[in-house]
Amino acid sequence: MKEVHSNRYKQSTRIRELIDIPVIILITAAVFIWLILISFGEHPVRMNPDTDTYRYFDFSSMHAMLSSIRTIAYPVLLRVIWVNTGSVDALPAIQLSFFLLGIFLYFFAIRKYTASSWVALFAALPILNTRFLFQHYDVMSSDALGCAMMICTLSFTILCAADKKNIALLALGLSLFLTYQVRPAYLFLVILAPCIYFVLRTIKKDHTDIGKGLLNVSAVCILPLIAFCLLRLIIIGQFGLVSFGGYNITGVTSSLIYPKVIDSLAEENRDIANDIYSHRLIMGHKSIQEKIADNGPRIYLSWRDEYKDNIYKFSVPAVKKYAELNKEIANTPYVNEKLTRLAREIIIMEPVYYFKWVAFQIIYGTYRIVFDLRQNFWLGCLLVMAVAIRIFRKVTGNIVPIPAPTHGPAIIAGGCLFSGLILVALVEPALYRYAQPVGIFIPGAFLVYIFASLTNQSGNAVHQSAAC
Repeated sequence: MKEVHSNRYKQSTRIRELIDIPVIILITAAVFIWLILISFGEHPVRMNPDTDTYRYFDFSSMHAMLSSIRTIAYPVLLRVIWVNTGSVDALPAIQLSFFLLGIFLYFFAIRKYTASSWVALFAALPILNTRFLFQHYDVMSSDALGCAMMICTLSFTILCAADKKNIALLALGLSLFLTYQVRPAYLFLVILAPCIYFVLRTIKKDHTDIGKGLLNVSAVCILPLIAFCLLRLIIIGQFGLVSFGGYNITGVTSSLIYPKVIDSLAEENRDIANDIYSHRLIMGHKSIQEKIADNGPRIYLSWRDEYKDNIYKFSVPAVKKYAELNKEIANTPYVNEKLTRLAREIIIMEPVYYFKWVAFQIIYGTYRIVFDLRQNFWLGCLLVMAVAIRIFRKVTGNIVPIPAPTHGPAIIAGGCLFSGLILVALVEPALYRYAQPVGIFIPGAFLVYIFASLTNQSGNAVHQSAAC
C-alpha cells in the first residue's frame, strides 16, 4: 500500500513539474489563437504566385522529382492531404498545428536549458503573436510550414545542449533534413545548429565531452545533406539541394551585366549575357554600374525591384534561346546550371558591387525586422526601461548579474537572424516574406531580458524549477 501511495505521489509530482502556470498560460494562448484562426468561420486555402509549382509537382519518376525547382517535402504533404481527404481544405489547420507544435517544443527546450518555466514562457509566447503566422498559415506555400520546422529544429538543438541524449540528436537530424526539404531557405541551419549547440554549452560552462557532442551534432546536420546531394548527382548529374540556386542568384547578378562585363565573359556565357543585357535595355533597365551617378539607397531599391524580371523575363528566356540554337534540351537542371555558371563569373568580375548588395540586404532586412512596429515597438520601449532600471540598480549597488543560461534565447534569436539574412542576401532580396521568419525569436529574447532585468533575484531564484 505504501508503495502504491509512493508511486502516485511521484506521478503527481511529475505532473505538477510538467504542467505549471506558464504551461497553462501558453496552452490557453495557443487555444485562443486556434479558435480565432481555425474554429470561427471558414478559412479557405489562399494561393500566391508560387503555389502552382507546388500543386503541379511532377511525381512521375525520381529523376523528375529531383530535377524540380522545388524540394520534395512540401509537395509530398499536399499530395498526402489530397489523397486522404479529396481536397486541400485541411491545409491551414495542419500548418497551424505544426506551428503550435514548434512553439511548444521551443518552450520545453528553453525550460530544460534554463531550468525556468517563466523564462521559457517569455521566450516562446511572443511567437504566437507574430505577423508572419497570421499572414501565412493558410497559404499554399512552404513559408509557414518551413518556419514551423525551423522552430522545431532549433528546439532540438537546444535539447541536445541541455540533455545530451541520443533521441534528441536523432530528432535534430531528422527535423533539420525535413526543414530544408520543405524550404531550402533554411539551409543555413546546417551550420547554425552546431554553432548554437557549442555556444549554449559554453556559456553554461558545461565542457564535459563538448568536442564529442559537437562532432555528433555536426554529423547529423551535415551528412544527410551531403548524402542527398550525392543522390542528385548520381540521378540527374547535379550536386546540390535543388535546381533553383542559379535562378535566384541570376536575379541579382543580371543587373551587373553591361558591355565591359560581357566582353570579359567566357564565350557561352557571353552569348547569354548579351541577350539578357539587350532585353533589359529594351525594358528600360540600365546596369547598376551605369546607374552609379544615382549612388545611394535608391539604387539598391531599384536593383531589388528588378529581381523577378531579371529571372523570368530576361535570364531564363536567354538560356532557353541559347539551348535551342545549340540543339540542347533546356530542362530545369540545364537552365539552373547555365545560370549558376554565368552568375559566378559575373561575381568574380564585380565582387565589390555584389558585396554591397549583400551588405545592403542584411542591413535592410535587419532594420525591417527589428523595427517592426507591430511586434517590437512596445517591447523595445520596455527593454529601454529595463536597461535604465538595471543601470540605476548598478549605481546603487542593488543588482544581481543575469544568469548565463538566460542569454540562450538572445543567442538563438541573433544567430538565426543574421545567418538567415546572410543566406537570403547572397541570392535574393531580403523581402519581408523571406526575412521575417528568421527574426521570429527576437520579441521573445526581448521579453526574457526584460523579465531578467526587472527581477532583482539571485540566480537560483530566477532559475527556479518548473514546479514554481
